[in-house]
Amino acid sequence: MHSDTGEPRKLLEKARKDILAARPVDALQKLQRFEHWLRSSPTIPEQEAEMLQSRLTSLHALAEAGAKGVRNARETLLGIEKDTRTVTFYHKDGRPMTVSTPAPAEKTVY
Repeated sequence: MHSDTGEPRKLLEKARKDILAARPVDALQKLQRFEHWLRSSPTIPEQEAEMLQSRLTSLHALAEAGAKGVRNARETLLGIEKDTRTVTFYHKDGRPMTVSTPAPAEKTVY
């Protein structure tokens, strides 16, 4: 009989919550623990393997969507910064942090 998949399911669920909370290091740790369980487990019945594969596929899609969102936000902020040359961010405790960039150098035409 195969070992209980309750713990791996919990690890994948916790990794999902970490991804949603923007805690990639914590999510990675859970996924590494899942990988260790997977490598040390005997053969997994097909139905369990399909369920775990489905959860991993969902996690992959979630992580990809999060990464895309971060890239898009970064590009947007860089565009704002370029146009205004100053951006004020707010730290999670509410403190404002202003970042200024110098004006682009004037181009000399010869």
